[in-house]
Amino acid sequence: KCCSIRLPPAALFDWRLYEPDLTQVNLPPKLLSRIQQAARLSRVTELESCLIELADLGNEEQRLADRIRQLLQDVRMKEMKTLVNALG
Repeated sequence: KCCSIRLPPAALFDWRLYEPDLTQVNLPPKLLSRIQQAARLSRVTELESCLIELADLGNEEQRLADRIRQLLQDVRMKEMKTLVNALG
C-alpha cells in the first residue's frame, strides 16, 4: 500500500510551502524512537518502514514522512537527521 503522494522533482519543488508543522505532529514514543535510531544509524530500509507507519497517522505526519523521504531520495542525510532530531 503506497501512502505518499507523488511530488515533483526536488529541483522543481519549493519545500518551504510544504514543510510539516512539527508542533502538529503527534508521534507515539515507540515510533519516534525507531525513526530516530534508524536515522542515526542510516538504516534506510528500516526508516522507510517507519515512514509508512508515520504517514498513516494524519496529515502533518504524512507531510513529515514525505519530507523525510524526499531528503533520503536526494541523499541529504545530514538534513534528514537534523529534521528527525527536531522531533524530540
